[in-house]
Amino acid sequence: MCKAITKSGKRCKIKSANYFCHIHCNALQPPIEEQKELFVKQKETEREEMLQKILNNHLQSQVETWPLFEGIDLTSEALGIIKRMQYLCNLSEEAVGVLTSNYLNEEQDGVTKYGLIRDTISQTVKIGTTKDILLKIQKVELIRDASLLYIKFALSRGIYWQGLEVARRFYIYKLIPTRETYLNQYREEQINNLRVKEAKKYTPICDDVCNYIIAKYL
Repeated sequence: MCKAITKSGKRCKIKSANYFCHIHCNALQPPIEEQKELFVKQKETEREEMLQKILNNHLQSQVETWPLFEGIDLTSEALGIIKRMQYLCNLSEEAVGVLTSNYLNEEQDGVTKYGLIRDTISQTVKIGTTKDILLKIQKVELIRDASLLYIKFALSRGIYWQGLEVARRFYIYKLIPTRETYLNQYREEQINNLRVKEAKKYTPICDDVCNYIIAKYL
């Protein structure tokens, strides 16, 4: 007997060998748009899992990636990275316009498009000249996301990418440790600021002493 509940609130009386009859079985299927959305999310999850395999060197062959990355739309990610570059590196409107128009130019090949984004980041994102630790973290994350963007593009081409191992090692052994170092510095800096605030509450000394002597000691 069918296990479905009708609109009247009663159990369906249609006989069925399974849990639901032919009517309610079809009714339980999600709408087409919802099915498409679920499919897209599933694909995104599979791609992220595959990227982790690549980055952790758990992939035997690039051929495994091609069905997942074929036809991937990276437009939103690419334009987002250009916008972040403009904010973090103070790029001029002209430079941003060149990058954007170059990327959206359908006659331009992918290697040139993504190569220009990669090269522009390499030339403009100067972490060492930045004193603000939070800004350093944001710049490292920009480089990280741009690296992932290029890896996704390279894998989407369906041909062997000779630079995969170089990109993987740069990501794992350079970007991740650098980001972790800056995060620890930022965390310690914020903790020290809180310590100074607490010291000011209970220590009857002037602000100069708190700001310079105690802060330096911490």
